[in-house]
Amino acid sequence: MNCARCDVAPPLPPEGTPPAVSIPSQYVFGDVCTVRESISTPVEMVFMDAPGLETKPGARERCAKHYAALTDPSIPAPGKDRPCIILSSSVPVDSASTTICLKTTLGKTPYEQLPLIVKHFGVKVASKQLPAGEEHVHSDPEWPHPQQLILAIAFTTQRPIKGMWPRGRENGLSDTGKPRGEPDSSNATTPLADDGVPVYKYEREARMWLVDKCDELLMKWTQRCQKDPNFAKVVEADFRRCLELAANGSMLSLSNSRKKSKWSLKSRRSQPSLSQATGDAN
Repeated sequence: MNCARCDVAPPLPPEGTPPAVSIPSQYVFGDVCTVRESISTPVEMVFMDAPGLETKPGARERCAKHYAALTDPSIPAPGKDRPCIILSSSVPVDSASTTICLKTTLGKTPYEQLPLIVKHFGVKVASKQLPAGEEHVHSDPEWPHPQQLILAIAFTTQRPIKGMWPRGRENGLSDTGKPRGEPDSSNATTPLADDGVPVYKYEREARMWLVDKCDELLMKWTQRCQKDPNFAKVVEADFRRCLELAANGSMLSLSNSRKKSKWSLKSRRSQPSLSQATGDAN
C-alpha cells in the first residue's frame, strides 16, 4: 500500500504551548468522539442481513435478539466508553442518533487471534509500530496507541455522544493515561481543547477513504456469503465462541481499557484466515 502521508516527514513541533481549540457545539464528519457502545452492536447488525445465515436454525433470530438487547434505549448501554468516528455531516451535541464507526484497541491480543468478523472489517490505524506496506489510515494528529483498529461498519447509534474523545470516559483518563484536563506535553503538535485534552479527527481524505472502505468491505462480505452458503455460519459461530471465551475471562482485550475486562484472552490458538475457515481459497 502506497501512503502519501507516510512518505512525508512530520513537521517540526512548534515551540511553546500546543494550540487551543474551542470545545464544539456540534460534531462534524471525521471527529473522534466518545460513545458507550459494544463492538457487538454493528457485528450483530451485519449478521442479521448476512446471506446464508437464514438456513442455520435459529441463527437469524439469535442475532436479532442480541441486536435488540444491545440497542434497547430503556436499559443501560452495554460495552464501554470507546472512541468512535462521526460519519454524519453535522451532529448536534444532544442528537438522538448518530452514524458512526467504532474504534477498538487490540491490547496484547495478536491480530491473528481476533474474531474472523473483526479481522474482515478491521482497518488498522497508523502507528510507528505498523509494518511497512500494511493497509492503514491516519488520524490527525497521529493516534497515540500503537494497536488501534477501526471496525469499518457504519451504523447508527442511539446512544448519546459524550464529547470529543477522550471526554466522557468513566475512568477519567485520556488515551495517554493522563487525567482528563491535564495537558499532554508528550506531543507539542497535538491540538488541545479548552479543557487541555487532545483533540483527534480524520481529515477529508482519510474520512472519505474510510467511507469507501466501509462500502467495499460490506460488499466483499456479502459476496463471500453469497458465494459460500457456509461462510456466514462459520464466522458467526466463531464470534459466539469468542464471546463465550470472553465471558469466561479467557480472551485478550479488544477494548480500549488498559485494565483486564471481559474482552480479555489469556490463551487462544491462532485463528484461521477467512479463506481457511470456509475452505475458500479465493
